[in-house]
Amino acid sequence: MNEDTFNTSLRGFLKKVGITSQREIEKAVRDALAHLDVVTFFGLIKFDQRGLNVFKPMVVNQIQGVKLVTIYPYRLADAAPVSPSIITTGIDHHTWLDQIGPSVNVPQVDTSVHQSR
Repeated sequence: MNEDTFNTSLRGFLKKVGITSQREIEKAVRDALAHLDVVTFFGLIKFDQRGLNVFKPMVVNQIQGVKLVTIYPYRLADAAPVSPSIITTGIDHHTWLDQIGPSVNVPQVDTSVHQSR
């Protein structure tokens, strides 16, 4: 099923159950998400009244010098935030990548083509 067929089918279903406007669709989705409380592959999902997942707090990271640090929330922070205008490393981009390269894990993907029999 391509995207257009899916969208047409979904709109047809919503119309049958009495949801006809974009605003009603958004409200129905928002209400369904508000009552969501499930365990998924990604972890627990439950939204509070602000629409934030209470089981998955987000953090803000910043690269300071050649180090990746957490700057928010403050209770989890490794360092205070630094304005990007005053961050200076004294090194160029390629040197910086060489310095952090060993600490970055990039998964290897098998891109070879295998013929099924």
